[in-house]
Amino acid sequence: IDLIEAGAYYDITYTCVVDQEANPGEDIDNTATLLSYASKAGGPNFVNKLLENKTKLQLTNKMEITKNIASTSIPDTAGSSLNQGEIVNFEINVTLGEGTYTNYALTDNTCTNLQLVGTSPNVTASGTSGTVIVTGTGASVDGTLRYTCSKQMIADGTNSATVTADSTASKTASTSWTVVDPAVITSKNMNPARADAGDTVTVTMDWTNDTAHPAYRCSVVDPLDASVFDIGTVAMITIPTGYACSAIGNEVQCIYTGDQTLPCPDGSAEFTVNIRDDVNTSANLVNELNFTGVTLPKDHQGEDNTTMNGNVESNTTATLELRSPPKPVKSFTATSEDFTDPGDANLENTPEVAIGEVIDVNITYGFYEGTTLNVDLDEVF
Repeated sequence: IDLIEAGAYYDITYTCVVDQEANPGEDIDNTATLLSYASKAGGPNFVNKLLENKTKLQLTNKMEITKNIASTSIPDTAGSSLNQGEIVNFEINVTLGEGTYTNYALTDNTCTNLQLVGTSPNVTASGTSGTVIVTGTGASVDGTLRYTCSKQMIADGTNSATVTADSTASKTASTSWTVVDPAVITSKNMNPARADAGDTVTVTMDWTNDTAHPAYRCSVVDPLDASVFDIGTVAMITIPTGYACSAIGNEVQCIYTGDQTLPCPDGSAEFTVNIRDDVNTSANLVNELNFTGVTLPKDHQGEDNTTMNGNVESNTTATLELRSPPKPVKSFTATSEDFTDPGDANLENTPEVAIGEVIDVNITYGFYEGTTLNVDLDEVF
């Protein structure tokens, strides 16, 4: 400036472009310094001390992260509620402001297969660490990086991902999941509920799969007590669609034979079986029904790994009463002296008798069909 009028004020305005290599989050000190001034052209410099003014600028350091469950390996479950052994696919999105991020790193506390699968056009990056460049523009256009990872789950948990870079505060995002055991409902009925030797009993077995957390590759087994049932008389009446049911050994088995990649359908099976002719009476038989399945469908990763593929069980019982002998029936049939009870008219109403008189007593013991053990016939006056 050649000449400044007395009392004049000069406002100098200039622009500059932030270098692409500047780290977002850095503080920039911008200083203006008066180098010289003189009282006349070519005169001596009157500046004999540092005359400056400073202002501070901070580069925008936008860094954001989100994490969510993108999908799971079993389409029959929903969201973050899983079957044991199900694979969870996570998606992580990082948003950065313009600039160069040195010592950038993305870490995950659950996944070991974290990988970069895509970026916005203005981002230069490779993998989960290193230098990330978000190309600067005359405006302010954020850059995005998308990552994925997956893990097979056997317990509840929370997954966190953290992004860091120089001069920028770290950011963390988390998501959680729960592992739920399939709740299969079973029921069993035996008709009649009271029976004796030679009777035919109709057995009904019902099971309902869990729709939110289904079981796969299912079987239903009714173990029959061979000392009570004549196993050779088992006859299937109703076989549910998709199942094969038959008597095998001392059991009636219904095994799902349909598409093993799909949940087992609900079922109701019915069969008849006879009580043995020599069954022991006076006992209650508690007969079980056992449902078994697994948490993973066929061809799923880990289907043969018992740690990953959980067992599903549901058991119930039905009681069959083997009828006990009825109580004995006792009655007076005659008295020896007619004068105490003429014509035995009061036999049913406690007849009067004389000392030494003889009374005829009839006792009837009844037994249901079958074998009654340890019989002791006793009469006490």
